[in-house]
Amino acid sequence: MRNMPTIKTLRHLLPITFVAGNAMATAIVDVDFAHLAPLVGDPDGLDDGDRIEEVSGNGYHGFWGATNSNVPVVTAGSGTGIDTSGDRVGKVFLRDGLGGIPEEWDGPTTSVSPYFSFDGTQSYTFEAVVNWNFTAQAVNGLMGQVGGNEIWIRESGGFLNYAFVSGGANANLFTSTIDISAAKADGEWHVVSVVYDATAGEIRSYLDGVLKHTNTDADIGTLGTMVSATGDFYLGAYNGTSSSYFDGLQDRYRISTGALDPVNFLTAPAVAGGNAITWTGGTDGNWDATTAGNWKLDADDSPILFTDGDDVTFDEDGATGLISITGTVQPDGITVSASSVDYTLSGGTLGGTGTLLKSGTSTLTFAGPVSRTGSTQIDGGILVIGDGATVGDAPAGVTTIATGASLVVSRSDTVDYSGSAQLKQIDGDGSVTIDGGGTVIVNPGTGIGFDEASSWSALSGGVTVIGGSELQTLRNGRTAMGSGPVTLGDGSSSGALSQYNGSWTWTNDIVLVGTDNAIRNRSSAAFARQLKLQGVISGSGGLTFEDPNSSMTDNQLGYILTGENTADGTITIDSGVPVRVGGVPGDTNVTQNGPDAAGSLGTAAIVNNGSLTFSRTDSHTVANTITGDGELFVGLDSDTPDQVVDLTGSATNTGDTTVRAGTLLINGLHGSQSPGPLSLLEVLPGATVGGGGQTASDINLEGTLAPGNSTGTFTTTNWIYLFGNSTYAWELTQWSGGIPGTDSDLLVADEIQIDLTATPLAPVTIAILPDSIGDFTESAMTFVIAQSGNGITGFDSDLFEIDDSAFATATGATGTWTIQQNGNDLELVYAPGAGLTGFALWIDGFYPGESDPLIIGTDADPDKDGIGNALEMLLGGNPTAPNDVALPDVSTTAGDLVLEFTRDDQAIGVLDVIVETSTDLSTWPVEDQITVGETSGPGVTVVDNGSTDLVTVTIPKAGASAKFARLRLVVP
Repeated sequence: MRNMPTIKTLRHLLPITFVAGNAMATAIVDVDFAHLAPLVGDPDGLDDGDRIEEVSGNGYHGFWGATNSNVPVVTAGSGTGIDTSGDRVGKVFLRDGLGGIPEEWDGPTTSVSPYFSFDGTQSYTFEAVVNWNFTAQAVNGLMGQVGGNEIWIRESGGFLNYAFVSGGANANLFTSTIDISAAKADGEWHVVSVVYDATAGEIRSYLDGVLKHTNTDADIGTLGTMVSATGDFYLGAYNGTSSSYFDGLQDRYRISTGALDPVNFLTAPAVAGGNAITWTGGTDGNWDATTAGNWKLDADDSPILFTDGDDVTFDEDGATGLISITGTVQPDGITVSASSVDYTLSGGTLGGTGTLLKSGTSTLTFAGPVSRTGSTQIDGGILVIGDGATVGDAPAGVTTIATGASLVVSRSDTVDYSGSAQLKQIDGDGSVTIDGGGTVIVNPGTGIGFDEASSWSALSGGVTVIGGSELQTLRNGRTAMGSGPVTLGDGSSSGALSQYNGSWTWTNDIVLVGTDNAIRNRSSAAFARQLKLQGVISGSGGLTFEDPNSSMTDNQLGYILTGENTADGTITIDSGVPVRVGGVPGDTNVTQNGPDAAGSLGTAAIVNNGSLTFSRTDSHTVANTITGDGELFVGLDSDTPDQVVDLTGSATNTGDTTVRAGTLLINGLHGSQSPGPLSLLEVLPGATVGGGGQTASDINLEGTLAPGNSTGTFTTTNWIYLFGNSTYAWELTQWSGGIPGTDSDLLVADEIQIDLTATPLAPVTIAILPDSIGDFTESAMTFVIAQSGNGITGFDSDLFEIDDSAFATATGATGTWTIQQNGNDLELVYAPGAGLTGFALWIDGFYPGESDPLIIGTDADPDKDGIGNALEMLLGGNPTAPNDVALPDVSTTAGDLVLEFTRDDQAIGVLDVIVETSTDLSTWPVEDQITVGETSGPGVTVVDNGSTDLVTVTIPKAGASAKFARLRLVVP
């Protein structure tokens, strides 16, 4: 059996009375670790089983229960607390009597019976003074007793929870309502106060005297006994389970009767130290709490030892700037104001929570572990994170960099801050540099906004990545890397950027300096990843687009370039990587991934080993040299029918080219044949290929071929396959004496093959599209439309359909077209027609070349005057000028109806004019019709007046009570 334990004596405090509302409140439980007496003979801390005096004066006793020994005593304000961080777990057991009292005990010797209890009809205030300096544990108990009727208070996942239970009634709060996560994370002392106010029917929760939540559960004030006089009551825990012990520093616990006002709450202890001291390095370069001669007190320059909580300064007078930290030091504020002394901090851990202020032109290097959570202000010079190898950390607070100042991360390994607050928020007009050859992973801000809080959005000085280093980031727009330019590489090295954990949009301009820069996708392959680059990519350096995770699986997404780029170096697209030129610019995320009239490749040389897609919605020129073994695409599956890609450069990549939609004009060189594999140019239905350049590819034409840029020659040094439903849009500008390829379109190929195997009922269409033909006459003509160096395979005129509607409309031609093979040529043959006659000739005089029946039809009324075209012709009118003719006149003579009108001679023999009559406007008997001929006839008198005739039609009334007449005009 264990002998009587050594006593850890707490100073005896007299009972204290407080004002609580309108009543008096008294402390009934008070354990104050801040007033531990010197631990004679056992200075290393509390052991399992050591006695603890509860000092409220109510006679309660307790002892320390732990799973290990020697729980350290720590500085807390002007006194001491205990450190139960990590595996130093334990709790205080309060109970009414402990048996014999040893001689060393200097507290009261009485035992209280029964043990204290809590009545739910009375008011109480529960307080805990603690410091979560270690935040790994999810649940941290503060005080309580469980088991049916119970009271307990805890912190769980950054939220304050509690329970007041009596029988079947309770007033609980288990939810994520009272957020105290910031207090849990900041490493400072805090006071948690929970007021059970039976009179008001409220439970009020406070943090550092500030009201956080009010609970008005109906059971408050009506509960019965919540804790009876049996069992242990725990402090530093809320039940008997070690996983609920408080993980951190503990100073004091107090329970009072009555509902205390915040003015009477406990206060958090001040952090030890607090002196303003300056580094001298007079003894050596060690920073610890025991080496004399390395620090001086700012107040009088007297030597002083460093103590955690001091404000420290490093200035021009330090004897050495190479400082080795012993263990962990926790200064409050740090000021580095030097221009002639560079300081390097290495060895142990640099902690603390105050502000770090860097001024002057010198360099400050963190070459060791850093656990600081305060802010960092770089007003001048350089702050370097890392020793250039694998040691050195960044502080976790906000970093602000002034104009001309710089933050440099210099590590050769992977520095992963994706799950921490380090480098999460960087502000200012200064710059950030990633160097050392390693990878730095940051997690700026939250959410998908382009200017999220707690991010890099307020950084305007730019980011530089050099030395073979890589910056991995995420988020959209300025949130990811600020608003300044991102520079990759310098005169002797290169740099890389990468996205992770999602698909993002970056809006920074990117400057290429190094020869081997890269942009990488490191997001997982949960679905097809993409990265929009909205800024301008410039510079003469190199750039490779990479996809190490192989998660850019859609060649219509991938990297989407929307900036008007000016880069003139070499851009390489890795194998399997999709790059798109053309998209929605600005602050648009990847859900807005369609095409738009923005994006270019600058004048860079392109080595395409993946896939390169042009997806704009307008006409644009591609003058780049494109090599490699990757594929080219023009258009997307949707939304790009109006894109025209004018390829004036040299696209001799060995991969295939597919025109999905829109138009590809080849006005330079295209395709590959020798040396290497033969490439294929595939023109899909609805797409067009044209231009006056040359391709070395075989061509599968399922869409439209339109040689030239108006009229011109389209050349392939290999085969062209004309498939069913394809169209040859043949254009000509001169009717006679023209030159094929100049005055009319010409296809030149090594061999031409007509292949309708897949679509036997769908012919090849030759669409004749005159540009403008001023010399057209109805004359026989033959035009060469295609020439083949090695013959034409599969020709049959029945496999072709000729659409000459546009030609006929433009010229008024009435002849017919046929297609024929003449050796290695395809020819169109025109047989002249008779031309326009009758009504068609008349209306063409007003609307030349028009084919719309709503304009040129006999019943059409294009001038909207209520007179159809046929009646306009009869009466000598102008169908382009409203209300320019006299309508027929109606009168009566001797009871008969008389209809009189003037007829234009052009209508004679063209229009059949019939007068129909009726007595009821319902039936118009055929036998009563009167036909108006060229000359007079029954019932009709025609008087010739030269180019017109006066026509009078007499309609007998024949005893009818009413008589009606109308003109009907028929074009034979």
